[in-house]
Amino acid sequence: MQEWAGREGAAALHAEINARLPGGVIEMKTGWVEDTAAHRRDLTDALARIFVHALRLTGARYALGAVAQHAVRRWQTTGGVNSQGVHPVPYPDDRYLTVPMWWDRDTYAQLAIADQLPRLLDESAQLDRSRIHLEAISSR
Repeated sequence: MQEWAGREGAAALHAEINARLPGGVIEMKTGWVEDTAAHRRDLTDALARIFVHALRLTGARYALGAVAQHAVRRWQTTGGVNSQGVHPVPYPDDRYLTVPMWWDRDTYAQLAIADQLPRLLDESAQLDRSRIHLEAISSR
């Protein structure tokens, strides 16, 4: 995580990554939606669900994301948890403070909020059906 290079908490972040590597780790960047965008909440909810889907599709147990501190609660809706002992850094510039968050394929369902979990399950089923369909087509 280049954003933390040489900053307070970098060693703690590296230790967290190293501890999770045997289970598989993917790094993802989060996204944002402009305040004036139509259906803003739906879009940000969908962005938060991408972490869980990426875990399922890659088979990795953990996802690490750099998250704007003001949006942490949004990312927690899908089971993301704040990194421990890692201080926020200004990223992408001094207007924002960014923190690392983790998603765990084995625990996200217990941590996701009630509104997000049914959507995660429905989208996961859709992804599974799509994958099965694509595998059938490619085997012809």
